[in-house]
Amino acid sequence: MGYGRNGYMAVSELEKSKKKFIIIERDDKSIEEISKNKKLPFLRGDATADEILITAGIHRAKSIITTLPQDSDNVFITLTARELNPQIQIISRASRKNSETKLFRAGANHVIMPDAIGGLHMAQLITKPYVIEFLELLGGEGGEEMRLEEFASMKNLIRIAGGKA
Repeated sequence: MGYGRNGYMAVSELEKSKKKFIIIERDDKSIEEISKNKKLPFLRGDATADEILITAGIHRAKSIITTLPQDSDNVFITLTARELNPQIQIISRASRKNSETKLFRAGANHVIMPDAIGGLHMAQLITKPYVIEFLELLGGEGGEEMRLEEFASMKNLIRIAGGKA
């Protein structure tokens, strides 16, 4: 994962959730920023290189998030990660709509388009303001944080809700 705007936000959420991760970064300015926070694990290198992904532990990783600014780099990392670890969950960033299909074809499980999500979010603040404000409250935006956790299975959720499983 790169440590630009999207990578920074992903790292923040992973830290809050106490998930293990490693940042792969090649940009000196970003590495300087990462180094300010001594507890952030990182590896200096180019995530498009097989050796760097292997050194980072791609074979035992459960997930990878690719947040590089170039869609082609994210496609390349996705292809490599899928080949090196067929079971890995791949979450990739895309800038262009036509890259979304390529990322899925390359093996991504999820493709996130930050600009599209941002525009949708802004419009929904007009069309569904109370829903968005509630979701922001759950996400901890703008003050107190509430956390919504995922249940292990739908069967458990039905039992808790009082239904039959």
